[in-house]
Amino acid sequence: MFVRLVSFFGALASIVLLPVGCGSFSADDPATGPTAEGGASGGEGGVGLESGPPPDGSSAEGSTTSGPVELGSGYKVLRAIAATETDVFWIDPGSGGGIFTAPIIGGKTRTLVMGGAPSSIAVDGGHVYWTDTALRQIGRIDVAGLEPVQWSLADTGSGLPPSIVVGATGAVVALVGSTGATGEIRQYGLDLGATAMTANNLVNPFSLTAFGTSFYWTEGGAGAVARGDVGNARRTQLFAENDAEAIAADVAGVYWTVPLQSKIRGSVGGALPITLAAGEKEPRSIAADGKYVYWTTENNELRRAGHLDNGTSSLFASGFLALTEMHVRAVAVTSQYVVWLTADGKVLRASSK
Repeated sequence: MFVRLVSFFGALASIVLLPVGCGSFSADDPATGPTAEGGASGGEGGVGLESGPPPDGSSAEGSTTSGPVELGSGYKVLRAIAATETDVFWIDPGSGGGIFTAPIIGGKTRTLVMGGAPSSIAVDGGHVYWTDTALRQIGRIDVAGLEPVQWSLADTGSGLPPSIVVGATGAVVALVGSTGATGEIRQYGLDLGATAMTANNLVNPFSLTAFGTSFYWTEGGAGAVARGDVGNARRTQLFAENDAEAIAADVAGVYWTVPLQSKIRGSVGGALPITLAAGEKEPRSIAADGKYVYWTTENNELRRAGHLDNGTSSLFASGFLALTEMHVRAVAVTSQYVVWLTADGKVLRASSK
């Protein structure tokens, strides 16, 4: 399941990520292409680099400093990423519909599934789940890739973007059909057998996330941030929020991007929403780890803010090409690391400490 962590209010540390070595690939993985980063942009401080994985593909932690590690490169159309404490999972529809994984500390990259049109990904209960917009179904495979792929019994519907799937405790939740008033939230058991619609007639829902037994989504047409619960077929509007897009949740609260207003907004402990950061350049993908909220920007930065910083943020990483397309889930977090995707086909990791 997605990592759920404890709340923490701490000072923000700034780092600039510099180029490092890349992970290695098995024979059935895509060609790696160029692996050198062109250089980090000027920034707000810096730290020593962390070593990348050795060239033989074995897993090895280079050091404990907060530097970048390239877990993979050479991908074509990276779309979504998820992580556990030990592994990272991502999809690349441009590489034949591949679903890939690597140890989070660095090492050999493996192909879990090849083929289809994967659009979003989640990991929960020892299995990886993804939506396939061509088959209009949700797929499942164990994290080791030893079991046959299992598909959901029920059609997911139109499967239009964002087609996001997330893992809440005890359920797999999918958001499908995002145009007009056709949006739906559907729940599946972890075995993908039972299906229950939680909410329908959603107006332009944008993004979906989960924490514990609750899941949250932004609904552009309704100007709202809403919540549902496992086993509860009811939509509960939490806050009115125009132009909210990507959303994340952790033990402390719920957070979302407002690109048109250049803001990061959120609610901590169920309180009225506050602005965590302002003046951001088109914030898109977002993740939260219980201590910080992270987001990508259109000017090729990964930034973060504490939960109650009220308008301040710091640079976490720069010098990479950000994925800024709508509906892309480009950043994920664990208790120790931040992992993210780049527009030039790389999977990167850095320590969050």
